[in-house]
Amino acid sequence: MAPSRSTASDPQGPPFLPMSLPLRRLMPLLALLLTVSSIAVAGRATWAEWVRLQAADQASQALQDFRLALVAAEMASRERGPANAVMGQGAAAGAALRQHLALARGRTDEAFAALQAALLVRTADPRHAAALSHFGHAQRQLQEGRARVDGVARLPQPQANAEVIRAAVAAMAAVIPELMPAVEAAADGLQRAAPAIGGEVQAAKMAADLREQAGLLGSHLTAALALQRPLTHDEQLTLARTRGRIDQLREQLALRQEGQVADEPTLHSAWSQVQTRYFQTGLAMVEAVIRQGEQRGDYGLRPARFAEVYVPQMDAIVVLRDRLLGDISANVAGEAQAARQALALTAGVTAVSLLLLILMVATLQRRLLQPLGATIRVLHGMARGDYTRTLPEVRHRDEMAEVVQAVKTLRQHALLQEAREEERSALIARLNLRSNTDFLTGLANRRCFVHTAQQALESASLAGRPVALVLLDIDHFKSVNDRFGHETGDQALVHVARGIRAVTRPSDLAARLGGEEFVVLLEGADGEQARQFAERLREHLCTQRLPLADGVELAVTASLGVALQDGGIGDLDGLMKAADAAMYRAKAAGRNCVVVG
Repeated sequence: MAPSRSTASDPQGPPFLPMSLPLRRLMPLLALLLTVSSIAVAGRATWAEWVRLQAADQASQALQDFRLALVAAEMASRERGPANAVMGQGAAAGAALRQHLALARGRTDEAFAALQAALLVRTADPRHAAALSHFGHAQRQLQEGRARVDGVARLPQPQANAEVIRAAVAAMAAVIPELMPAVEAAADGLQRAAPAIGGEVQAAKMAADLREQAGLLGSHLTAALALQRPLTHDEQLTLARTRGRIDQLREQLALRQEGQVADEPTLHSAWSQVQTRYFQTGLAMVEAVIRQGEQRGDYGLRPARFAEVYVPQMDAIVVLRDRLLGDISANVAGEAQAARQALALTAGVTAVSLLLLILMVATLQRRLLQPLGATIRVLHGMARGDYTRTLPEVRHRDEMAEVVQAVKTLRQHALLQEAREEERSALIARLNLRSNTDFLTGLANRRCFVHTAQQALESASLAGRPVALVLLDIDHFKSVNDRFGHETGDQALVHVARGIRAVTRPSDLAARLGGEEFVVLLEGADGEQARQFAERLREHLCTQRLPLADGVELAVTASLGVALQDGGIGDLDGLMKAADAAMYRAKAAGRNCVVVG
């Protein structure tokens, strides 16, 4: 008698049964495997923390590159201030202005050299290699811009013209876009290494861009200030575009600051300074200068004086950028410190966990791992539709016993559900067959024929294949019903359906349309093939007599009409009408014949 399994109502639980393999033989192997698995898991966790530490180090390096790229762009932008001042006075520019320009160029060269050294170290990265190529363009563009500035600076003031000055300003401004790939490559590396600081990185880029756009706004006024003449239409458009970009950056930075005020008071203070010093004071100064030039025809100050009062207002933007970089640096350093601590903690926890695992092996093996593994195999078998696997016999009335009992109940329900599904599928199949089949003859009914034939016609039309339709009507069928009765009439219909099956191919579609009318759709049949098929069918029907009671044999003949579709648009209605007309011509011709429409 088979031992009973535990159920929820069995207070005694499953009985103790001896195992086929002694536990003492399984324990060393299980202990070894579990230890190895634990070491693997611990190693993976340790590796994850090590990767985290490496990512923090990469973020630190990327931050350094990011800072170098931003500073290089800032220095190139700052150089335009003294350059504009010198161009504003031309050959009359004093030694102090020229010395100021020389110092600015020196700072730009130092920033470029530092950035170039950083890019040369990481040329294996395609993005850094591309950034290095663009950096070369930036160096050449910088030399071209400086040459143009020096050319203007050598001209006496009366000989300077707006086009020459604007060309020099544009050449210097064109340096910055060539530095952007280096900024983007460093920012991308920083965000990939430390995704959590992506918002700060983007904000620092926006602050750097705001500083550049603010500088451009002042540079666009250089020609007008130098020559003391009104702004041209093109200069006004350029100023409007730059001002629009400044407003856009202001809105983006303001939106970010709205959610950061409570957590980052230093950033809030830096942003307030930007609002006050640049957006209120600096921009108001630009607008006042432009307004005076429009009203009076002169601006009251030259590029050197304008740069002297305007450029310091932009320093607040640099302070904001540096505060953002400082926060990024603090986050990266904190992440590195956290990674080191987590690595040490993981190693310690791993050691303690291994000791605990060794102590827990016996209990896990006896009461969980073995019955759980067997239960999982049963579940996998059930997922594949295999319900023959045997559930394990558990030793204790515990959670594992409840799991086994639950799986047993689940399997019973699954078997019942499978039986119901099979019954349902069979019922659906029977219903589908009945809905598409003529109950008397077993052929397709009109509904099935129309649906299938229309699809076949459309497919044949797309493929350019011919299709023929044969319409058949039993001759004198009413007289058969009147003379021999409706039962004999039904036998005649079955007799004709049998004859149709005898001469049709598996690919042909035959159906009873209703009453004594039948139809056959012939795919791939041209006119001659369709006529031959109809003749075979007609001959078969008239030669195969229908035996009745008392030895009487009934001759059943039919009139057949054939219609063709040869590569045209699939129109079942038209094809049916053409076959019907041909069939009526066959009736008129004396019946028991074929007419091709």
